[in-house]
Amino acid sequence: MTTEDIKELKQKFETIKKMGYVKSTRSGVTGIGKTLEDLIGKKEDTLEIPDFRGIEIKTKRGYSKGYTTLFCATPKGKEEFEIKRISNRYGYPDKVLKNKKVLAKSVQANYPTLIARRFSFQLKIDYGNQKIYLVVKDRNGSLLENDTYWDFSTIQKS
Repeated sequence: MTTEDIKELKQKFETIKKMGYVKSTRSGVTGIGKTLEDLIGKKEDTLEIPDFRGIEIKTKRGYSKGYTTLFCATPKGKEEFEIKRISNRYGYPDKVLKNKKVLAKSVQANYPTLIARRFSFQLKIDYGNQKIYLVVKDRNGSLLENDTYWDFSTIQKS
């Protein structure tokens, strides 16, 4: 990514902005991003690489209160499929498929997140070991586990 790439993307964005309302080229939650990609001339792909010359483009509706996800990274831990283990152990019943567990929460490092009114999740950054740990506690604050982690290198690659 160069300064020229950034200038070109900004110019494309300003041109699109002047168009005013643009009807989405796809329905659903991916419609905004897909429409912007179409307007800047990007072909659709499923690659985990930036959208425009080394620049990752993110879109969302103006009224959306949700976080913007830059990437996904699967954690490591006690089992090969660690995220499945964590979901099965600490998840809660899906609203539609009651026999299936889900675990959909944003977890922070600066404060704990309550999960299913039973558990507390918080991230702990360990600069020495270059890892970010998922710390799980019960409602009383007793440590249940802290074996699930993400390597700094995994996050840097993502």
